[in-house]
Amino acid sequence: TPTVLVDKHDVIFAVLAGRPINDASWDSVCDSAADAMHLAHKKASFTEKYKTNRRGDFDSLSIGVSFGGGQEVPSFLSHSDKNQRALSSLLENSNICRIARFGSAAVAFFAPKLFVYYRDVLGQLFKTCTELGWNFSNSVFPCATFNFGPCVVTRYHVDSGNLPSGWCSIWCGGNFDHMRGGHMVLADAGVAIQFPPGSTMLIPSGSLLHGNAAVDDKETRIFFTQYAAGGLFRYVEYGFR
Repeated sequence: TPTVLVDKHDVIFAVLAGRPINDASWDSVCDSAADAMHLAHKKASFTEKYKTNRRGDFDSLSIGVSFGGGQEVPSFLSHSDKNQRALSSLLENSNICRIARFGSAAVAFFAPKLFVYYRDVLGQLFKTCTELGWNFSNSVFPCATFNFGPCVVTRYHVDSGNLPSGWCSIWCGGNFDHMRGGHMVLADAGVAIQFPPGSTMLIPSGSLLHGNAAVDDKETRIFFTQYAAGGLFRYVEYGFR
């Protein structure tokens, strides 16, 4: 059952979107998506930059349009040919696409004004900068990260490059006991939330301190996240400069 988290003014600041209701195929979708990520993980190569970062010690790769971190204009994140092929295979995977669509649709349902803001501003960007575009035709998010694990544990962090007022869609996969571990901890809100495999959560990752509890060493956990860099919106709103 979807659950919203609200502040003292009853404003929704995060959503436990869960999974599509009455969709008997969802477990299969998530299992196949996890298999695709494991295969892409094997086909990609990882420098130390992609193995260890401020978020944790695990293999990860990002793909899509971003702005920041030294970029002079909005652009696609660049990769070696080998890694680009691995990432492209994930963007083309029908199960990953379904998960991406669910995360985007959850934003449209629970925060329609935010969804329209993403759609309209990023739509302007992609109409003007025709070399750019969405990762998925069915998702409003311009960028994504695949945290391959195989046992992802994130340190407490704020994704300060993301739109502060925006949401990040986080899908969790793998094989672990969510009752015992793997909780999403929203430190600023003082809550720890069970995060079962196959579920999606929406949080303001650009402004809220968050991290994940550990799972057993013999268990696996992976993440697929979608988000938008705040710099993209500033670039458009300041006249494409």
